[in-house]
Amino acid sequence: MSDTVHSLTTSGLSPKKQIQCWSEALTDLCGQFDIDPLQASSLEARVNYTTVSKLKLCQIEVSQHRIAHTVSRAKSSEHPYVKILFQTHGTSYFEQDGRRFELMPGDCLAYDVSCPHTIISPALTRHEVVIVPKALLQERGFHTSKMSACKLSARTGTGRIAHDFVHAAFDQAARLSPNNAVVVADSLIDLLLLPLR
Repeated sequence: MSDTVHSLTTSGLSPKKQIQCWSEALTDLCGQFDIDPLQASSLEARVNYTTVSKLKLCQIEVSQHRIAHTVSRAKSSEHPYVKILFQTHGTSYFEQDGRRFELMPGDCLAYDVSCPHTIISPALTRHEVVIVPKALLQERGFHTSKMSACKLSARTGTGRIAHDFVHAAFDQAARLSPNNAVVVADSLIDLLLLPLR
C-alpha cells in the first residue's frame, strides 16, 4: 500500500518551540524558510501530509504568519520543487520577482519554490498543497527554469477539476497500491499542468 497520512501540530508548545517545530516540518517537506508569527503571541499551525508516488500532498492550517525563502537561503540550500497551492480559507499575499498576488479562497498559485519569495497571511489560512519535484515536470517538457509564478482560478474549469482530484487523491492515498499511486500521480501532474501550459 501507499503512504499513510502524517500529522503535525504546534498546539501546546511554547512560542519559541512552535516556530522551531514548524520550521522543521517545512524543511522536511520542501526546504528551509524564515518564519515570523507577525507579533502574535503564538504560531498555531498544523499539517496533514501524505505522498502519492513522488508527489507530496499537504493540508495546512496556520494562524497569522509570514514565511520567507530569502536570497541567502536560495544560495545555500536546494528547493527543487514547484508548489501548486490551493487557497481554501483566509487571505494570503505572495511576492516573488517583484510580482505580488492576493490569494483568496478558490485561488490557485503555482510557483518555483527555489526562487526567493515571501507569503504573508494576516489571519488564519488553510491551503491544500501539491509539492512536485521539478524533475517530473522536466520529463514532460515543462521548462521550470523559465517558470514565473502564476495565479489561476480553482473555482471553475480545469483548475476546479485539478483541485477536486487533489482532494480525492489525498483522501485515498493510503488505499492506493504502489502501481496505482504512480498512475494517479502521473494523471494529477498532467491535470495540474493543463492550466499552466
